[in-house]
Amino acid sequence: MKILIAETNKPQDKFIKDSLIRNNVNVEILKADPKNSMEMKEIIIREKPDLVITNEKKSDMPASDVIREIQKNSTIKQPIFILVSGYTKLDMEYIIKKNEIEVQPVYKPYDFDELANYINNLIINKSNNNDFYEKWKEKYYNKKYIEIDKYLTELDFDALTKLGIRAKKKIYTEHEFEVLKMDLLAYYDDPEEDLSEEEKQYQKSLENTNVSREEYNKLLDKINNISKIYNL
Repeated sequence: MKILIAETNKPQDKFIKDSLIRNNVNVEILKADPKNSMEMKEIIIREKPDLVITNEKKSDMPASDVIREIQKNSTIKQPIFILVSGYTKLDMEYIIKKNEIEVQPVYKPYDFDELANYINNLIINKSNNNDFYEKWKEKYYNKKYIEIDKYLTELDFDALTKLGIRAKKKIYTEHEFEVLKMDLLAYYDDPEEDLSEEEKQYQKSLENTNVSREEYNKLLDKINNISKIYNL
């Protein structure tokens, strides 16, 4: 397997490479050295790696933005992405679901030898199991379906549209419903001090949406009730 190490922290980059060699992980480490997200994207398209290790924070844009672009483009060979971050697990789960991306998250601080063994297991699983990617997707795309139009009125769908949330009268997968709910929660009236730095980036105001706080709260109650009905 060809592996691209796209950590912009050079010591981290070296430690990962050393751990792969030290643990005899059977990979070809690409010599390319991307300095930001756009360079990483160009290298992925050109070199077609099987696996990419990247940190989330980059100088130009978050790595998750580029991962989303790549995974939505069926003409690009799809590598496995290991997304490294110093964010909390909750923040990373939000980023992953918000962007609808498939990654293996790794949280700092981590042990480099453990990471090497983790990569080795990914390689073994991919080699021995043709359904590897399908099983991998099950973490985000599952078999639970939600009939949201049974519980939402025309006024509710109209309010979602005013909030810039594209909601359709159809059967939702659990993943699609979670994304819709997170889009709605971006308008939740959280006290500033209760929000993490990552959550503040996604916080939105109801101002100029033509949706009142009372209407929003009623809509959120309905969405939360759907979660309870389907045991989400």
